[in-house]
Amino acid sequence: MQPQSAAAPRPPLWSLAVLAAAVLALAAFGVLGVGRAGGLSASNFDMRYLHLAGQMWSAGQSPYDGAAFTRLAVERFGLEAGAFAYPPQSAPLALALGALDFRAAQWLMTVLNLAALAALTQLALKLAPALAPPSRAHSAARAVAFAILIGNPFASHVVWMGQTSLLAAAAALGAWRCLRTGREAWAGVLLGLATIKPQLASLVVLWFLLERRWLALALGAATAASCALWPMLSTGFEATWLGWREALERYQRDSVAATGFRHVFGLRSTLHGLGLDTSLFAWFAPLAVIALHRLRARLAPDDPAPLLFAIGALALYAHDYDLAASVVLCAPLSERALGRVPLQLVLLGLAAVLFFPQRIWQRFELGELARTREVALLALAGLHLALAARARAGATR
Repeated sequence: MQPQSAAAPRPPLWSLAVLAAAVLALAAFGVLGVGRAGGLSASNFDMRYLHLAGQMWSAGQSPYDGAAFTRLAVERFGLEAGAFAYPPQSAPLALALGALDFRAAQWLMTVLNLAALAALTQLALKLAPALAPPSRAHSAARAVAFAILIGNPFASHVVWMGQTSLLAAAAALGAWRCLRTGREAWAGVLLGLATIKPQLASLVVLWFLLERRWLALALGAATAASCALWPMLSTGFEATWLGWREALERYQRDSVAATGFRHVFGLRSTLHGLGLDTSLFAWFAPLAVIALHRLRARLAPDDPAPLLFAIGALALYAHDYDLAASVVLCAPLSERALGRVPLQLVLLGLAAVLFFPQRIWQRFELGELARTREVALLALAGLHLALAARARAGATR
Protein backbone atom coordinates (compact mmCIF):
# COMPACT_ATOMS: atom_id res chain seq x y z
CA MET A 1 0.00 0.00 0.00
CA GLN A 2 1.18 3.52 -0.76
CA PRO A 3 1.31 5.81 2.26
CA GLN A 4 -1.35 8.47 2.33
CA SER A 5 -0.12 12.04 2.22
CA ALA A 6 -0.50 13.86 5.50
CA ALA A 7 -3.24 16.40 5.75
CA ALA A 8 -2.15 20.03 5.95
CA PRO A 9 -2.00 21.22 9.57
CA ARG A 10 -4.39 23.87 10.76
CA PRO A 11 -3.07 27.35 9.89
CA PRO A 12 -1.87 29.53 12.76
CA LEU A 13 -4.31 31.89 14.42
CA TRP A 14 -2.80 35.05 12.98
CA SER A 15 -3.35 33.85 9.39
CA LEU A 16 -6.98 33.02 10.18
CA ALA A 17 -7.34 36.54 11.58
CA VAL A 18 -5.99 37.93 8.29
CA LEU A 19 -8.50 35.81 6.38
CA ALA A 20 -11.36 36.97 8.60
CA ALA A 21 -10.31 40.60 8.04
CA ALA A 22 -10.38 40.01 4.27
CA VAL A 23 -13.92 38.62 4.44
CA LEU A 24 -15.02 41.61 6.53
CA ALA A 25 -13.37 44.02 4.09
CA LEU A 26 -15.17 42.43 1.15
CA ALA A 27 -18.51 42.59 2.97
CA ALA A 28 -17.99 46.16 4.18
CA PHE A 29 -16.54 47.80 1.08
CA GLY A 30 -17.78 45.52 -1.70
CA VAL A 31 -21.33 44.73 -0.55
CA LEU A 32 -22.45 47.26 2.08
CA GLY A 33 -20.59 50.27 0.69
CA VAL A 34 -19.04 51.44 3.95
CA GLY A 35 -17.33 54.77 3.29
CA ARG A 36 -18.77 55.03 -0.21
CA ALA A 37 -21.06 57.79 -1.37
CA GLY A 38 -24.71 56.78 -1.31
CA GLY A 39 -24.25 53.66 0.81
CA LEU A 40 -25.85 50.35 -0.08
CA SER A 41 -28.53 51.84 -2.35
CA ALA A 42 -25.84 53.26 -4.67
CA SER A 43 -24.20 49.90 -5.36
CA ASN A 44 -23.97 48.32 -8.82
CA PHE A 45 -24.04 51.68 -10.55
CA ASP A 46 -22.13 50.30 -13.55
CA MET A 47 -24.71 47.53 -13.89
CA ARG A 48 -27.22 50.15 -15.05
CA TYR A 49 -25.80 49.82 -18.56
CA LEU A 50 -26.53 46.09 -18.66
CA HIS A 51 -29.94 46.55 -17.00
CA LEU A 52 -30.99 49.11 -19.59
CA ALA A 53 -29.55 47.07 -22.48
CA GLY A 54 -31.55 44.04 -21.35
CA GLN A 55 -34.77 46.06 -21.30
CA MET A 56 -34.04 47.41 -24.77
CA TRP A 57 -33.33 43.96 -26.19
CA SER A 58 -36.53 42.66 -24.60
CA ALA A 59 -38.43 45.42 -26.39
CA GLY A 60 -36.80 44.64 -29.74
CA GLN A 61 -34.51 47.68 -29.63
CA SER A 62 -30.74 47.76 -29.98
CA PRO A 63 -28.67 49.25 -27.14
CA TYR A 64 -26.02 49.96 -29.78
CA ASP A 65 -28.29 52.70 -31.13
CA GLY A 66 -26.41 55.51 -29.41
CA ALA A 67 -29.17 58.11 -29.51
CA ALA A 68 -31.87 55.74 -28.18
CA PHE A 69 -29.59 54.34 -25.47
CA THR A 70 -28.56 57.81 -24.28
CA ARG A 71 -32.17 59.03 -24.21
CA LEU A 72 -33.43 56.08 -22.18
CA ALA A 73 -30.46 56.27 -19.80
CA VAL A 74 -31.40 59.87 -18.95
CA GLU A 75 -35.11 59.04 -18.62
CA ARG A 76 -34.71 55.98 -16.37
CA PHE A 77 -31.54 56.66 -14.42
CA GLY A 78 -30.70 60.32 -14.93
CA LEU A 79 -27.49 58.91 -16.40
CA GLU A 80 -25.50 60.74 -19.04
CA ALA A 81 -24.42 57.50 -20.65
CA GLY A 82 -21.88 57.09 -23.36
CA ALA A 83 -22.02 54.07 -25.61
CA PHE A 84 -22.99 50.55 -24.57
CA ALA A 85 -19.68 48.75 -25.20
CA TYR A 86 -20.44 45.20 -24.05
CA PRO A 87 -20.43 42.64 -26.89
CA PRO A 88 -23.68 41.00 -28.05
CA GLN A 89 -22.92 37.81 -26.09
CA SER A 90 -23.65 39.82 -22.93
CA ALA A 91 -27.35 39.50 -23.83
CA PRO A 92 -28.29 36.62 -21.47
CA LEU A 93 -26.89 38.49 -18.46
CA ALA A 94 -28.44 41.77 -19.60
CA LEU A 95 -31.83 40.17 -20.23
CA ALA A 96 -31.81 38.49 -16.81
CA LEU A 97 -30.99 41.80 -15.11
CA GLY A 98 -33.40 43.80 -17.24
CA ALA A 99 -36.29 41.45 -16.36
CA LEU A 100 -36.06 42.60 -12.73
CA ASP A 101 -36.67 45.94 -11.09
CA PHE A 102 -33.38 47.70 -10.44
CA ARG A 103 -33.22 46.91 -6.71
CA ALA A 104 -33.62 43.17 -7.38
CA ALA A 105 -31.11 43.41 -10.22
CA GLN A 106 -28.61 44.95 -7.79
CA TRP A 107 -28.86 41.94 -5.50
CA LEU A 108 -28.66 39.49 -8.39
CA MET A 109 -25.48 41.10 -9.73
CA THR A 110 -23.93 41.16 -6.26
CA VAL A 111 -24.66 37.45 -5.78
CA LEU A 112 -23.24 36.61 -9.22
CA ASN A 113 -20.07 38.57 -8.53
CA LEU A 114 -19.57 36.95 -5.12
CA ALA A 115 -20.04 33.52 -6.66
CA ALA A 116 -17.56 34.39 -9.42
CA LEU A 117 -15.04 35.61 -6.84
CA ALA A 118 -15.41 32.35 -4.90
CA ALA A 119 -14.85 30.34 -8.08
CA LEU A 120 -11.88 32.48 -9.14
CA THR A 121 -10.31 32.07 -5.70
CA GLN A 122 -10.64 28.29 -5.72
CA LEU A 123 -9.27 28.08 -9.26
CA ALA A 124 -6.36 30.38 -8.39
CA LEU A 125 -5.38 28.26 -5.39
CA LYS A 126 -5.19 25.24 -7.70
CA LEU A 127 -2.51 27.09 -9.69
CA ALA A 128 -0.18 26.96 -6.69
CA PRO A 129 2.14 23.96 -6.93
CA ALA A 130 2.69 21.91 -3.79
CA LEU A 131 6.38 22.62 -3.35
CA ALA A 132 6.65 21.76 0.31
CA PRO A 133 5.39 19.03 2.65
CA PRO A 134 2.34 20.03 4.70
CA SER A 135 3.27 22.36 7.54
CA ARG A 136 1.80 25.22 9.54
CA ALA A 137 3.82 27.66 7.44
CA HIS A 138 2.40 26.12 4.26
CA SER A 139 -1.16 26.42 5.62
CA ALA A 140 -0.49 30.01 6.68
CA ALA A 141 0.76 30.89 3.18
CA ARG A 142 -2.40 29.48 1.59
CA ALA A 143 -4.59 31.33 4.10
CA VAL A 144 -2.83 34.61 3.29
CA ALA A 145 -3.16 33.96 -0.46
CA PHE A 146 -6.85 33.23 0.07
CA ALA A 147 -7.20 36.52 2.00
CA ILE A 148 -5.51 38.53 -0.75
CA LEU A 149 -7.67 36.96 -3.44
CA ILE A 150 -10.96 37.83 -1.73
CA GLY A 151 -9.96 40.94 0.20
CA ASN A 152 -8.04 42.94 -2.39
CA PRO A 153 -9.53 46.34 -3.27
CA PHE A 154 -10.00 45.50 -6.95
CA ALA A 155 -12.32 42.59 -6.16
CA SER A 156 -14.31 44.74 -3.71
CA HIS A 157 -14.58 47.48 -6.31
CA VAL A 158 -15.88 45.11 -8.99
CA VAL A 159 -18.55 43.79 -6.59
CA TRP A 160 -19.53 47.32 -5.58
CA MET A 161 -19.69 48.67 -9.13
CA GLY A 162 -21.57 45.69 -10.55
CA GLN A 163 -18.82 45.18 -13.12
CA THR A 164 -18.24 41.91 -15.00
CA SER A 165 -14.48 41.47 -14.57
CA LEU A 166 -14.84 38.71 -11.97
CA LEU A 167 -17.39 36.84 -14.10
CA ALA A 168 -15.13 36.90 -17.15
CA ALA A 169 -11.94 36.09 -15.20
CA ALA A 170 -13.54 33.12 -13.44
CA ALA A 171 -14.82 31.77 -16.75
CA ALA A 172 -11.45 32.25 -18.48
CA LEU A 173 -9.49 30.59 -15.67
CA GLY A 174 -12.13 27.85 -15.52
CA ALA A 175 -11.57 27.25 -19.23
CA TRP A 176 -7.84 26.95 -18.60
CA ARG A 177 -8.30 24.46 -15.77
CA CYS A 178 -10.82 22.38 -17.73
CA LEU A 179 -8.40 22.13 -20.63
CA ARG A 180 -5.63 21.10 -18.23
CA THR A 181 -7.79 18.34 -16.75
CA GLY A 182 -8.94 16.91 -20.09
CA ARG A 183 -12.41 18.49 -20.25
CA GLU A 184 -11.96 20.29 -23.54
CA ALA A 185 -15.67 20.66 -24.30
CA TRP A 186 -16.29 22.47 -21.00
CA ALA A 187 -13.19 24.56 -21.63
CA GLY A 188 -14.75 25.76 -24.87
CA VAL A 189 -18.07 26.62 -23.25
CA LEU A 190 -16.40 28.60 -20.46
CA LEU A 191 -14.12 30.35 -22.95
CA GLY A 192 -17.17 31.48 -24.90
CA LEU A 193 -18.76 32.83 -21.72
CA ALA A 194 -15.53 34.65 -20.83
CA THR A 195 -15.75 36.72 -24.01
CA ILE A 196 -18.33 38.92 -22.30
CA LYS A 197 -15.16 40.84 -21.38
CA PRO A 198 -12.95 40.39 -24.49
CA GLN A 199 -9.83 41.98 -22.98
CA LEU A 200 -9.76 39.29 -20.26
CA ALA A 201 -10.43 36.37 -22.61
CA SER A 202 -8.51 37.25 -25.78
CA LEU A 203 -5.06 36.09 -24.65
CA VAL A 204 -6.50 32.78 -23.42
CA VAL A 205 -8.05 32.44 -26.89
CA LEU A 206 -4.64 33.13 -28.43
CA TRP A 207 -3.04 30.50 -26.18
CA PHE A 208 -5.65 27.93 -27.24
CA LEU A 209 -4.87 28.80 -30.87
CA LEU A 210 -1.16 28.25 -30.27
CA GLU A 211 -2.03 24.93 -28.61
CA ARG A 212 -4.28 24.04 -31.58
CA ARG A 213 -7.24 23.27 -29.35
CA TRP A 214 -9.71 23.37 -32.20
CA LEU A 215 -12.60 21.72 -30.35
CA ALA A 216 -12.42 24.18 -27.46
CA LEU A 217 -12.15 27.12 -29.85
CA ALA A 218 -15.08 25.92 -31.97
CA LEU A 219 -17.28 25.37 -28.92
CA GLY A 220 -16.19 28.75 -27.55
CA ALA A 221 -17.25 30.46 -30.77
CA ALA A 222 -20.53 28.52 -30.78
CA THR A 223 -21.22 29.46 -27.14
CA ALA A 224 -20.58 33.15 -27.80
CA ALA A 225 -22.76 33.05 -30.92
CA SER A 226 -25.56 31.29 -29.00
CA CYS A 227 -25.46 33.97 -26.31
CA ALA A 228 -25.77 36.61 -29.04
CA LEU A 229 -28.69 34.83 -30.75
CA TRP A 230 -31.47 36.92 -29.22
CA PRO A 231 -29.98 40.29 -30.27
CA MET A 232 -29.46 38.96 -33.80
CA LEU A 233 -33.05 37.68 -34.01
CA SER A 234 -34.64 40.75 -32.46
CA THR A 235 -32.62 43.55 -34.06
CA GLY A 236 -30.83 41.89 -36.98
CA PHE A 237 -27.26 40.87 -37.71
CA GLU A 238 -26.10 44.30 -38.87
CA ALA A 239 -27.60 46.20 -35.94
CA THR A 240 -26.01 43.66 -33.59
CA TRP A 241 -22.45 43.18 -34.76
CA LEU A 242 -21.79 46.31 -36.81
CA GLY A 243 -23.72 48.29 -34.21
CA TRP A 244 -21.47 46.93 -31.47
CA ARG A 245 -18.37 47.85 -33.46
CA GLU A 246 -19.61 51.41 -33.88
CA ALA A 247 -20.57 51.62 -30.21
CA LEU A 248 -17.13 50.34 -29.21
CA GLU A 249 -15.50 53.05 -31.32
CA ARG A 250 -17.66 55.70 -29.64
CA TYR A 251 -16.79 54.30 -26.23
CA GLN A 252 -13.06 54.39 -26.98
CA ARG A 253 -13.38 58.07 -27.84
CA ASP A 254 -14.89 58.74 -24.42
CA SER A 255 -12.53 60.39 -21.93
CA VAL A 256 -13.03 57.63 -19.33
CA ALA A 257 -11.74 55.03 -21.81
CA ALA A 258 -8.90 57.07 -23.27
CA THR A 259 -5.25 56.10 -22.94
CA GLY A 260 -3.75 58.08 -20.09
CA PHE A 261 -6.98 58.44 -18.11
CA ARG A 262 -6.25 57.85 -14.43
CA HIS A 263 -8.40 54.70 -14.26
CA VAL A 264 -7.10 53.22 -17.52
CA PHE A 265 -4.35 50.83 -16.46
CA GLY A 266 -1.40 49.62 -18.48
CA LEU A 267 2.05 50.35 -19.83
CA ARG A 268 0.50 52.23 -22.75
CA SER A 269 -1.02 54.77 -20.36
CA THR A 270 2.29 54.99 -18.48
CA LEU A 271 4.26 55.66 -21.67
CA HIS A 272 1.60 58.09 -22.86
CA GLY A 273 2.02 60.04 -19.63
CA LEU A 274 5.75 60.25 -20.35
CA GLY A 275 5.02 61.69 -23.77
CA LEU A 276 6.25 58.62 -25.67
CA ASP A 277 4.80 57.21 -28.89
CA THR A 278 2.68 54.08 -28.29
CA SER A 279 1.44 53.47 -31.84
CA LEU A 280 3.25 50.10 -32.15
CA PHE A 281 2.52 48.97 -28.61
CA ALA A 282 -0.54 46.94 -29.70
CA TRP A 283 1.84 44.21 -30.91
CA PHE A 284 3.43 43.74 -27.50
CA ALA A 285 0.71 41.53 -25.97
CA PRO A 286 0.48 38.88 -28.72
CA LEU A 287 4.26 38.78 -29.11
CA ALA A 288 4.65 38.33 -25.34
CA VAL A 289 2.17 35.44 -25.37
CA ILE A 290 3.94 33.79 -28.31
CA ALA A 291 7.27 34.10 -26.46
CA LEU A 292 5.67 32.67 -23.31
CA HIS A 293 4.33 29.76 -25.34
CA ARG A 294 7.82 29.05 -26.64
CA LEU A 295 9.03 28.92 -23.01
CA ARG A 296 6.23 26.66 -21.77
CA ALA A 297 8.48 23.58 -21.52
CA ARG A 298 10.49 25.40 -18.84
CA LEU A 299 7.39 26.02 -16.71
CA ALA A 300 4.87 23.94 -14.81
CA PRO A 301 1.66 23.42 -16.84
CA ASP A 302 -0.39 25.99 -14.90
CA ASP A 303 2.29 28.66 -14.63
CA PRO A 304 1.38 30.58 -17.83
CA ALA A 305 -2.25 31.19 -16.75
CA PRO A 306 -1.72 34.11 -14.34
CA LEU A 307 0.82 35.62 -16.72
CA LEU A 308 -1.85 35.82 -19.45
CA PHE A 309 -3.97 38.01 -17.16
CA ALA A 310 -0.95 40.16 -16.24
CA ILE A 311 0.11 40.62 -19.87
CA GLY A 312 -3.45 41.56 -20.80
CA ALA A 313 -3.65 44.17 -18.04
CA LEU A 314 -0.24 45.62 -18.87
CA ALA A 315 -0.33 45.55 -22.65
CA LEU A 316 -3.90 45.23 -23.96
CA TYR A 317 -6.57 47.33 -22.28
CA ALA A 318 -7.77 47.43 -18.71
CA HIS A 319 -9.41 49.67 -16.19
CA ASP A 320 -7.88 49.42 -12.75
CA TYR A 321 -10.70 47.20 -11.43
CA ASP A 322 -9.81 44.61 -14.12
CA LEU A 323 -6.72 43.88 -12.01
CA ALA A 324 -8.97 41.62 -9.93
CA ALA A 325 -7.99 38.95 -12.48
CA SER A 326 -4.23 39.58 -12.24
CA VAL A 327 -4.31 39.07 -8.47
CA VAL A 328 -4.33 35.30 -9.12
CA LEU A 329 -0.53 35.71 -9.31
CA CYS A 330 -0.46 35.80 -5.51
CA ALA A 331 -1.34 32.10 -5.19
CA PRO A 332 1.73 30.56 -6.89
CA LEU A 333 3.97 33.36 -5.61
CA SER A 334 2.97 32.77 -1.98
CA GLU A 335 3.75 29.07 -2.39
CA ARG A 336 7.18 29.63 -3.92
CA ALA A 337 8.10 32.29 -1.37
CA LEU A 338 7.54 29.86 1.48
CA GLY A 339 10.46 30.00 3.91
CA ARG A 340 12.16 32.85 2.05
CA VAL A 341 11.66 35.86 4.30
CA PRO A 342 13.45 38.44 2.08
CA LEU A 343 11.39 37.33 -0.92
CA GLN A 344 8.20 37.46 1.15
CA LEU A 345 8.99 41.04 2.16
CA VAL A 346 9.61 42.01 -1.46
CA LEU A 347 6.29 40.45 -2.53
CA LEU A 348 4.40 42.18 0.28
CA GLY A 349 5.98 45.49 -0.70
CA LEU A 350 4.99 45.08 -4.35
CA ALA A 351 1.46 44.07 -3.32
CA ALA A 352 1.22 47.18 -1.14
CA VAL A 353 2.19 49.35 -4.13
CA LEU A 354 -0.32 47.56 -6.37
CA PHE A 355 -3.17 47.90 -3.86
CA PHE A 356 -2.39 51.42 -2.65
CA PRO A 357 -5.55 53.57 -3.03
CA GLN A 358 -5.24 55.78 -6.07
CA ARG A 359 -7.50 58.43 -4.55
CA ILE A 360 -4.82 59.20 -1.95
CA TRP A 361 -2.34 60.06 -4.69
CA GLN A 362 -5.02 62.17 -6.36
CA ARG A 363 -5.86 63.97 -3.13
CA PHE A 364 -2.27 65.16 -2.78
CA GLU A 365 -2.00 65.96 -6.51
CA LEU A 366 0.48 63.12 -7.01
CA GLY A 367 -1.59 61.18 -9.53
CA GLU A 368 1.48 60.29 -11.60
CA LEU A 369 2.70 58.12 -8.71
CA ALA A 370 -0.32 55.86 -9.23
CA ARG A 371 1.54 54.56 -12.30
CA THR A 372 3.84 52.72 -9.91
CA ARG A 373 1.10 50.06 -9.97
CA GLU A 374 2.12 49.12 -13.50
CA VAL A 375 5.72 48.75 -12.31
CA ALA A 376 4.56 46.61 -9.37
CA LEU A 377 2.51 44.26 -11.55
CA LEU A 378 5.34 43.98 -14.07
CA ALA A 379 7.74 43.07 -11.24
CA LEU A 380 5.31 40.51 -9.78
CA ALA A 381 4.88 38.90 -13.20
CA GLY A 382 8.65 38.83 -13.73
CA LEU A 383 9.22 37.24 -10.31
CA HIS A 384 6.55 34.64 -11.02
CA LEU A 385 8.19 33.74 -14.33
CA ALA A 386 11.68 33.56 -12.81
CA LEU A 387 10.62 31.51 -9.78
CA ALA A 388 8.51 29.17 -11.92
CA ALA A 389 11.37 28.53 -14.34
CA ARG A 390 13.80 27.95 -11.47
CA ALA A 391 11.40 25.54 -9.74
CA ARG A 392 10.86 23.61 -12.98
CA ALA A 393 14.59 23.37 -13.58
CA GLY A 394 15.10 22.10 -10.03
CA ALA A 395 12.35 19.52 -10.43
CA THR A 396 13.89 18.33 -13.70
CA ARG A 397 17.30 17.92 -12.08
